[in-house]
Amino acid sequence: KLVDTGGRVAKFNKRFGLDK
Repeated sequence: KLVDTGGRVAKFNKRFGLDK
């Protein structure tokens, strides 16, 4: 599930508003 980690992080960043 390492490849999923990147996708999950991106989704979390968008939810937290860190990814602008």
